[in-house]
Amino acid sequence: MKGNGQIALEGGFNFRDFGGLMVGKGKHIRKGLLYRSGSLSGLTEHDCRMIDALGISRVFDLRLTLERGVDRSKWPKQHARVFTFPDMHAAVGDRLREALEASEVSQNAIRDMVLQSYDEILKAMQPAVGAILMAMHENSSPLLIHCSAGKDRTGIVCAMVQRALGARRHDIVENYALSDQLVDYFNLFLEESSTEKRNPFVFLRGTRRDLIEPLMRSDPRYLESILDRFDQNASAFIDYLSVAGVVPDAISGLKQTYIVPAS
Repeated sequence: MKGNGQIALEGGFNFRDFGGLMVGKGKHIRKGLLYRSGSLSGLTEHDCRMIDALGISRVFDLRLTLERGVDRSKWPKQHARVFTFPDMHAAVGDRLREALEASEVSQNAIRDMVLQSYDEILKAMQPAVGAILMAMHENSSPLLIHCSAGKDRTGIVCAMVQRALGARRHDIVENYALSDQLVDYFNLFLEESSTEKRNPFVFLRGTRRDLIEPLMRSDPRYLESILDRFDQNASAFIDYLSVAGVVPDAISGLKQTYIVPAS
């Protein structure tokens, strides 16, 4: 495992430990318990053995039903329990596709749509955030959160988990933005060599690169737009977690389990 938490896989991408963030003075989120990733459909047998060794017992798959059907995960094969969620954000991708197909659209307009989509994804992922935090509260066995690209839905949900555990805003945003450094999404999804059957962005081929650039990024501004809302209202995040189904004593219990002295 690298210093940024990344676990290098042959057929996977953006697989990393999203623990380790500092919480207060001299403490951090425990490592080896919280993992995130992009699609698991390209994993090799070697990859699967590596992931098996992590002891992951729960997988939270944030993808739509259609995505899960055409992009079948090659892990887990056994042992780990997989959780899926209702298709509450399908319209987000449809609107972005329609905008890109319009005759007159600018990069700024697409970026604004991505910013708006983050608000919608935050709400759509609320049941997932609640389920994950309550699962963590029930036991501290390792878990994995993933979607197709492993950067937007997964990035938002992991940020909510990190915030619930008390991580600093700067560190949360920096950890989210790591996806840009670890994965060349243009090459991964838009080059002709990428596998079309498993490619959620294949429809973008032929679209002007400057227009799709906002979709391929993990721009800190995207996540900051969400965090701004919570920072401007002291009770907003607690209210978000409450609606998500997180019971009042869960957060304090989580901090006792997941926050440890930094080595």
